[in-house]
Amino acid sequence: MAGRPKSRSPEHASASTRASRYSVRYNRKTFQSSLTSPESPTRSSRLYSQYRSWREKCHGFRIIPVIPEGGQETSEPRLVVSALGRARVAVNRSTLSRQNTRCSMALRSSFGLAVILSSLLIPAYDSAGYEAITMSDGGTIKGKVVYSAAPPSPKKIVHTKDHEVCGSGTRDVDQITITSDKGVPDSVVYLKKVERGKAWPSPNTTVVVRNHGCEFTPQVQAVPVGVPVDLVNGDPVFHNMQAFREKTGLFNLGLIKNSKKTWQGFDQPGIVRLECSAHGWMRGWLYVTDSPYYAITPKDGTFTMNDVPPGQYTLVAWHSFSGPVETQVTVTAKNTVTLNPDLARR
Repeated sequence: MAGRPKSRSPEHASASTRASRYSVRYNRKTFQSSLTSPESPTRSSRLYSQYRSWREKCHGFRIIPVIPEGGQETSEPRLVVSALGRARVAVNRSTLSRQNTRCSMALRSSFGLAVILSSLLIPAYDSAGYEAITMSDGGTIKGKVVYSAAPPSPKKIVHTKDHEVCGSGTRDVDQITITSDKGVPDSVVYLKKVERGKAWPSPNTTVVVRNHGCEFTPQVQAVPVGVPVDLVNGDPVFHNMQAFREKTGLFNLGLIKNSKKTWQGFDQPGIVRLECSAHGWMRGWLYVTDSPYYAITPKDGTFTMNDVPPGQYTLVAWHSFSGPVETQVTVTAKNTVTLNPDLARR
């Protein structure tokens, strides 16, 4: 195999480098590799067949042909490395050291391009153990997340900088929003350790977290394992976005005014806390999910999960103020179970 090329950015790569072999790693950013050739359709099929033989070694990643921009199918289809078609895997011409490459595969086009995919790629959805099956006898879990106790006192927020964008002075912020009938919006509801069930909803290429007015919007949202997260700063001031799983730091990314960066995605489920070190009052939350059985409660605090396989489950209701509350639930075929988890129980 030819030696590694000199490191150079994709935008400075010349046409002559197309005949070279590229070491490619998952660089956490969206990228599409165009393999152009007069016999691309045939070549695409052969590449895909070749890829399938490496499937077990490379965590279930696959190559899928996509129609180029503009919607016109041509003789030069692009091949997109994809985790079950949901998260486009980002690859980049780089000099990943061979000792760090535990699993690789060469894909050759008719002009000799070789793409080496590292096992450092984030696993596909099914690599976490979840299996999508046809559901014909699933049940339904529905209900409302409530808080039965007296609401806590608001938390005081002091705006210490960037007053023209973030506001000035001190303001009170509710630690938990409670409706007139005790419902709690912005709660996360999910089933623990679901190994098989309904298919994922429409593919998500990315999830977007925005800074607007020195706040995270939306404040709470869900992101499947492995799906990239776009971090967008729409404010005319600097933000330093950080992510934590409990006390473990996951990323620390500076965003100049009106800019965007992409985080590659999270490799395990759970709650992720978002902060901004430049504006200490900012908080946001991501629920990283490894199954489609989850919900973020709307303004009335209600939730519904359809097509749940019959069986016994642990349902978790979580809010940033209360933490998790677990409830055991039994689902039977084509029946509905109603639960109203109470966050005040914790």
